[in-house]
Amino acid sequence: MQMIAFVEIVHAATGLVPSSPLNTFMQWLGRSNALYRIAQAIPELHANPAAPLMLACWSLGEVVRYPWYAATAANACPGWLTWLRYSAFIPIYPTGVVTEMVLMYLALPFIRDRGLFSVFMPNNYNFAFDYATFIAVVLLLYPYLWWGLYSTLLRQRRKKLSPPPTAAAKTD
Repeated sequence: MQMIAFVEIVHAATGLVPSSPLNTFMQWLGRSNALYRIAQAIPELHANPAAPLMLACWSLGEVVRYPWYAATAANACPGWLTWLRYSAFIPIYPTGVVTEMVLMYLALPFIRDRGLFSVFMPNNYNFAFDYATFIAVVLLLYPYLWWGLYSTLLRQRRKKLSPPPTAAAKTD
C-alpha cells in the first residue's frame, strides 16, 4: 500500500486534490525510507515496539483520512468526521514520527556494519554513498522537516474548524 500511495503525489501535482505535491512527496519518501530501508530491511528491528507502533500510527491516520475524502466527495460528510480528520493527526503524527526516528537511530549500527544501501569505491561511476551517514543527517533534519509538515496541518485545521465569521464581524 505504501508504494501505491505514490499516486497521491500525482493527484496533488495534477490538482485533483488541494495538497502540496512537495509536502506529499516528502511524506511518501519519509515513510518509504522508514518502511523499506529501515524496518523491513533490518530483521532485528521487527521485535522492537516502535515498528508496530509506527505502522499503527500510519494506519490510524489513513483510516480517518480516506473515509473523510469519500464522504466529502459524496457531499455527505458529517461534522464529526471533519473534526476527526483535522484533529486525529495531533497525537498520531508526532507519535509516528518519533517511532520512525527511533527505528532509524536503532538501525544505524546495522547499516554501518553491513554496509546496507551504500555504494563503495572503486566503481565504474567513481561515486560513493554512505547510507549510515545519510540516515544520521536525516535524523538531524527530521524534526525540522516534520515541523514544516505538521504546522501546515495545524494551519489547515484552524482554517477548516474555525467558525465562519458572523454577519456583524463581516461588516466591521
